[in-house]
Amino acid sequence: MSNNATSSARRDGVGSDGVAGTSSMWWTVARREMSVKIRDRSLLVSLIIVLVIVAVSVGVSLITSGTSDDKPTSVAVTDDAGAAIVAQAQKMAQQTGERQILETVRTTSLEQGREVVTDEKAKLVLHHEDGTWHLESGDEPPSVTSGAGQLIAKAVEARATADLAQKAGVDPQQAVADGTVLPGTVDPGQADNWRDTVATFMGVGFAVVYMFTMMFFGNGIAASVVEEKQSRIVEILLACIPARQLLAGKIIGNTILAAGLMLILLVLGCVGVSFTPAADLLGTIAAPTAWFIVFFIVGFLSLACLWAATGALASRTEDLQSTSMPLVMIVMIAYVFGIQAVQNHGISAVVASYVPVASAIAMPTRVATGGAAWWEVVVSILISVLFSALTIWGGERIYRRSVLKTGGKVKLRVAWRSTDVVA
Repeated sequence: MSNNATSSARRDGVGSDGVAGTSSMWWTVARREMSVKIRDRSLLVSLIIVLVIVAVSVGVSLITSGTSDDKPTSVAVTDDAGAAIVAQAQKMAQQTGERQILETVRTTSLEQGREVVTDEKAKLVLHHEDGTWHLESGDEPPSVTSGAGQLIAKAVEARATADLAQKAGVDPQQAVADGTVLPGTVDPGQADNWRDTVATFMGVGFAVVYMFTMMFFGNGIAASVVEEKQSRIVEILLACIPARQLLAGKIIGNTILAAGLMLILLVLGCVGVSFTPAADLLGTIAAPTAWFIVFFIVGFLSLACLWAATGALASRTEDLQSTSMPLVMIVMIAYVFGIQAVQNHGISAVVASYVPVASAIAMPTRVATGGAAWWEVVVSILISVLFSALTIWGGERIYRRSVLKTGGKVKLRVAWRSTDVVA
C-alpha cells in the first residue's frame, strides 16, 4: 500500500462525519495495548514471579545485613591498652550512629589470642608489637576501611594523635574536644554504614527492576509492531489512523503499564523495609524513590520509541532478535554501569548519574546517600529529557519510514534516508 493510498484511505475513514477524530485515536490504541497485556496470563504470571523474587531478595538482604550488624564483633586483646582501643572504637561507633557492636575478649598472650580466633570465640585479635598495632583475623587480613576494622583503625589513629599531642605539650583531652588536632571528623553521609548499605540495596533494586521492566515491555512493544507488520494489519490501521497516533498510543499504553508495575514494586519494597531494622529510614528513602519514578518514566519514553523502531525494521518475528540487539546491548551496558556505580559510591557514581538511562539508577542512589545536591538532580533530569526528545524523534523517523516496508529486514541506513514516509 502506497503512502498516497494510505492517506486517502485515512481521509475516507475519518472525516467530518465525526466517527472518530484522529486527535483522540492514540488513546484508543493505548487502551487496547493495556487491555491486551493485562489479559495476557503469561504476563501476569511473569510479573507475579518477579514481584516475589524482588520482594524476597531485598527483604532477605536487608534482614541479613541488619542481623550481621546487630551481632557483636568479638575482639581479642592482650593488654589494657588494647582493651582501651576497642572501647574507644565502640564509643566512636555510638557517636557516629553506626550499628556496629564491639566486645572485648581478654587474653594473656598473642598466641592465646590467635587460638581464640581460631576456635571462633573471637572475630579479631588486636595486639601491639614494635611500635605498631596489628589487627588479625582467621582467614584473611581484615579490612580497615569498613566495619569493625575501620572503627579500630580510627581509634588507633585517635590514640596516636593524642599521644603526639601530649608529647608536644598539648592537653590531649582538649585536642580531641576542639577538633584541632584529632583529624578525620566523619561525614554522616559516609560514616553511617547502615545508610550506605540501604542505599546500595536500593540502587541494586532500582537497577534490577529497571532492566526487567525495560526489557519486558520494550520487547513487548517491538513484538507488537512486527506482528502487526507481518500480518499486514498495520496497513489497515494506518488507513484509519496517522502513524504518529498509532506509535504514540503504543508508547503511552506501555508506559502506563510499566509505571504501574514500578509503583507496585516500590510499594512492596517499602512494606518489606518496614519489617527490617531499616524501618526508621523509610522517610529518608522517599525522596530517592520519587526521583527514580521520574527518571524511569523519562527513560522508558526514550527507549520505548526505539523499541518500536526495532520492530518496524523487522519484517518477521524471527528478524526481531537481530534488529533489537543494539538496543538490548545499550540497556545491558547501562545496567552494568549503574550496578557498579551504586556499589562503589565513587567517581563512577557521579559520572553515571549524568549518563542517560544509567542516571535512572545512579542519581536516585546518590540522593539516598546524601551525595547529590538538588541542582545535580535537576541537571541530570534535564539531560535525560533532552536525550528522550532526541530518541523519540529518531525512533519516530525510523518507524514511519520502515513500518510498511516488507520483504526482509530493513537496514537502518535505508530507513533513515528513505523518502517514503507514512503520514
